[in-house]
Amino acid sequence: MGRMKILLDTHVLIWWLFDEPKLCSIARTQMSNPQNEIYVSSASAWEIVTIHQPGTGGQNGTGMGG
Repeated sequence: MGRMKILLDTHVLIWWLFDEPKLCSIARTQMSNPQNEIYVSSASAWEIVTIHQPGTGGQNGTGMGG
């Protein structure tokens, strides 16, 4: 498989960073491949900050609601 450009959504980013078992091995392998380019939207930064604000009540083990 050739070089890939991968755009992560907020959940996948957090699952990857915290080694969450919810992230399938195929995704983990592709994201860890140094030939692939990983992108994260600035909206993910906003979402993470918003979720961690006091009073949002949207925290669980991964820092995401749900």
